[in-house]
This record gives sequence, C-alpha cells and structure tokens, in this order.
Amino acid sequence: MTAVQPTFKSDELAKEHGEREFERWLAPFLHEFGYPSQRKWAPLYMRGLLGPGDRKSIEPMAARVCPGETLQLHYFVSTSRPFAGTRLGTSACSSRRRGRS
Repeated sequence: MTAVQPTFKSDELAKEHGEREFERWLAPFLHEFGYPSQRKWAPLYMRGLLGPGDRKSIEPMAARVCPGETLQLHYFVSTSRPFAGTRLGTSACSSRRRGRS
C-alpha cells in the first residue's frame, strides 16, 4: 500500500501573494505612462529587473519574462520616459508615499 502525500499549495499561495504585492507597488508608477501599451510593458520590464538572472540587459530579460518579444521590450525602454522633465520626488508616486507616512 502506498502512502498518499499531502499536496501543499504554499508555494502557489506565496507566488499569488507576491504577484498581488508587486501589482499594488507598481500601480502608482503605471499611472505615469501615457499609453496603454506602455502600461502593458512596464510590469514586464520591472519583472525582468527585479527577477532572477545575472544579465539585466533587454535581450536576456526578454527571454525570461516575455520570450519572443525582445523588440517590443526594447522599444518600450527606448521610448518610454514617464518622468522626463520632472523630479521623481515630486511625482504622484512620491506624493502618495508621503501621504501614507
């Protein structure tokens, strides 16, 4: 007779919780992007920067977070300037952070 091993979903729950926390953290920054396509690519770019992997250039990050979409991720990075001409410290993101403290 074989013993039945219990299935634990703690890894899945932790991943879901981490994803919700990431989305909550990223939300104020996404409002700074003017176009829906930029709001689509920003989370992927941030996942590439924050996630595992030694190389943080576009090609290796794209291979990890959005395989086959290297050009689109590169275009996002080269054309998105949500904070150009402003000080990040005076942006809505920083204002929101100050409001919580």
